[in-house]
Amino acid sequence: MNFEQFKKQVDKQCWEDLGCSVDDLPDYPLRDDYETLVEDLAYVAPEDVERQQQLIKSHVNYTIQDLTSEVLADSNLGGVQGVDY
Repeated sequence: MNFEQFKKQVDKQCWEDLGCSVDDLPDYPLRDDYETLVEDLAYVAPEDVERQQQLIKSHVNYTIQDLTSEVLADSNLGGVQGVDY
């Protein structure tokens, strides 16, 4: 999986969950999440496609959860201060 494929999956989920594109959130370190995925995939056998898909889904879900937290924090809901990357 390359970065653009990862970004596309995150963007699809971002539209569904947040109603905006990941491109609308330029301060989020998306490439860091992708690099973590690549590191984790390095430990999975190439023929274990099912495990690879599980990892990809897990990392996309983590990224969406983190994005959602950042959006809520940046909107100052609940009095939480956002993180400036």
